[in-house]
Amino acid sequence: MELTPERALEQTQAWLAEPHRLYRTLAVRGVPGSGKTAFLGELASRIPDAVHVDCRGRSADDIARDLLRAWGVTDAPVSFLSGAQRMRSGGVALLSDVQWAGAFVTSAEAGRICGRVISTLSHFSRAQVQFVVERSQTDHGWPHPNGMTSS
Repeated sequence: MELTPERALEQTQAWLAEPHRLYRTLAVRGVPGSGKTAFLGELASRIPDAVHVDCRGRSADDIARDLLRAWGVTDAPVSFLSGAQRMRSGGVALLSDVQWAGAFVTSAEAGRICGRVISTLSHFSRAQVQFVVERSQTDHGWPHPNGMTSS
């Protein structure tokens, strides 16, 4: 379903405001150049406490460290799992350009971010966390549980 940018922003903000959802991750998908990154930038300006991370060229470990630090884990945890368990605060993470994560186009970092990082923070953090994640329209290796797509 294709949405106007304003309607997509409204629906995304409403989705984030729902208190007890089954899914904590919203995929924003579309063809290259359709405005996904700009959409997340606009969303970040509307949600002042959101953590907005550009994943382009970065590793899943870097993204995990940034999120832990933003959510109150300032010392180096023994493991990512222990860091997730020590989070004092949570919130909304807006992950831009996930499809371009890693040093190479064929990198598996996008899958690691969507699998390991998001899954660990969603399941093992004591704090409430939500994710809005930019992916390419042709991503078939990652589940999009709620089916909402924005361009």
